[in-house]
Amino acid sequence: MTTIKQPTTSEIESGSLNDLIRAEIRQALLQTRCAMPGKVVSFDGTRAKVQPLLKAVLAPEEEAISLPEIVDVPVCFPVASGGASYITVPIKAGDTGTLTFFDRDMARWLYGDGKAVEPESVRIHDLTDASFTPDLTPFDNAIGASTDNLDVVNGEMSVSLIPADGLKFGRIKIENSQAELIDLLSQILEKLVSTTVATTMGPQPLSTAADFTAIKLLLDTLKG
Repeated sequence: MTTIKQPTTSEIESGSLNDLIRAEIRQALLQTRCAMPGKVVSFDGTRAKVQPLLKAVLAPEEEAISLPEIVDVPVCFPVASGGASYITVPIKAGDTGTLTFFDRDMARWLYGDGKAVEPESVRIHDLTDASFTPDLTPFDNAIGASTDNLDVVNGEMSVSLIPADGLKFGRIKIENSQAELIDLLSQILEKLVSTTVATTMGPQPLSTAADFTAIKLLLDTLKG
């Protein structure tokens, strides 16, 4: 049976044992991965190949080395209702995000039915047990998020939900580079309200003009 050598009084007093313990802890932490930025190499709609974007430093005096590409990385999107409800974004090669490294071997769970399983191996925080979330960019490529609105943007198309901010109603803006939808609908209703038809009594407004006016007033409360 292996016995553990007890530290001597001189080792404790000199602090050499504490230095040794700190060095060992530091070395273990240098090899422990929790999260880091990654860049998508390819994505097939389910799994991605991702290049880690932080080099590994195995010891303070050693040169940093590039980590290999990670294959079959699950990509994280908001999903609920057993997969019936979800939000996705169109991931392309070159997109950056966060690589998260799980505590234990994920293989058996990923290829299972979602129930609790025993890890297939004893590996911890391993490169192969990573997931990718498309949520992280360098400051120079930041999206410039609004501090007030909830925005959904896809190329030229955008939807902005604007809080009431002292007004009676919140507002919404749906637009592309050419037009804004709520404004277009309001203009259509305005034309309908002002439209007249020829009668024996002369030009008369549409019989539904009052209804169109009421709808336009409600619609205009939504205009961003």
